[in-house]
Amino acid sequence: MLERASRTIDRVSCVLMATFLAAMVVVIFAQVLWRYTFQASIFWSEELSRYLMIWATMFGAGVCLWRGAHMAVRLVHDLFPARIRQLITLFVYVLILAFLSVVVWYGVSLVRRMWYQLSPTLQLPMGLVYMAVPLGAFLMIIHTLSLLKKIWRIGGIDEPRKEKAYPKEG
Repeated sequence: MLERASRTIDRVSCVLMATFLAAMVVVIFAQVLWRYTFQASIFWSEELSRYLMIWATMFGAGVCLWRGAHMAVRLVHDLFPARIRQLITLFVYVLILAFLSVVVWYGVSLVRRMWYQLSPTLQLPMGLVYMAVPLGAFLMIIHTLSLLKKIWRIGGIDEPRKEKAYPKEG
C-alpha cells in the first residue's frame, strides 16, 4: 500500500512540478517580452515566479527522494559489509523521517500564523505559499516510510537509476 501511494505521489508530483516550472517559464518570458517590447513591466511576475519555484522545489525534493536521486557520499558506507550497510541505511532513513516530522510540525504552525498575511503584489495569503513546506515534507514522509519498509523487507533499496546509453547506430 505504501509503495503504491508513493508511486502515485511520484507521478502527481512530476506533473505538478512540470506545470509549475512551465508556468514559471511563461511568466518570466512574458515579463522580459513586455519590458523590452513595450517598455512596461508585469508587476506581479517576479512574485508569482518565486512562489511557483518554491512549490516546484518541494515537489521535486520528494521525487528525488523516492527515486534515490539526491546526492550522496557513499565512500565510508561502501566499506562495510552488506548487513552493516543495511543498518546504516535504516538509521539514515529514520533520521530523515524524524527531520521531516519536525518540518511538518513547524511548517503547519508557520502556515497557521501566516495565513492572514497577504503577499505584497498578488495579495495571496502567505500561508498558501508556506504550505508548500509542510505538504512537501509530508509527501516525503510517505516516500521515506515506503523506502524503510522496502529496506526492512528486502535488505536494501535500489541504486539510483543509471541513464541508458544511446543505442549504437548502424
